[in-house]
Amino acid sequence: MRRAVARGRMVPQSLSTDPRYGRLSLKAQVLYPLLWVNADDQGRLSGDPDEIKYAACPSIKEITADEVPDLLQQMETKGLLKVYATSKTMAIQMLDWWEVQKLQWAYPSGYPPPEGWQDRLRYHASPTEIVTENWQKSLPKELPSALPKEQPTTSNKPKARLDPSPSPEKEREKEK
Repeated sequence: MRRAVARGRMVPQSLSTDPRYGRLSLKAQVLYPLLWVNADDQGRLSGDPDEIKYAACPSIKEITADEVPDLLQQMETKGLLKVYATSKTMAIQMLDWWEVQKLQWAYPSGYPPPEGWQDRLRYHASPTEIVTENWQKSLPKELPSALPKEQPTTSNKPKARLDPSPSPEKEREKEK
């Protein structure tokens, strides 16, 4: 699976109570979140069983590359992902991707989208150009209330001590 830069992925909190996920076999339940965290910015990854085994679960001996197609089929049947053919390879689209991921930037995928899927793009094409396509605005156009017209001024007065105990200087004066 291609990796350009390190990235964080949110695994949906609702996954633990999602009946689609709960009805998967134990091996499919282990594999699904690992696919999620290995997906690119568009929620896609390779559908090649060997690549999935190598990238998503290399240290899990109980899941073999030979089992991956059946596990993917379980997930697809439950509506969690879509496995589809591209001109060069098989690919996977995570179906709840944009409901969960709240990305600030999303680069194009190395895999074409499945039929009927629309990518959301927001990335730097060059240092001075930002490409935005099908991107949902998350902030309101106007602030909900007016900002203060004047900034509060700071006083040059020394701050009072919060500690009720006397200062070391006063203690020395008492001793004299």
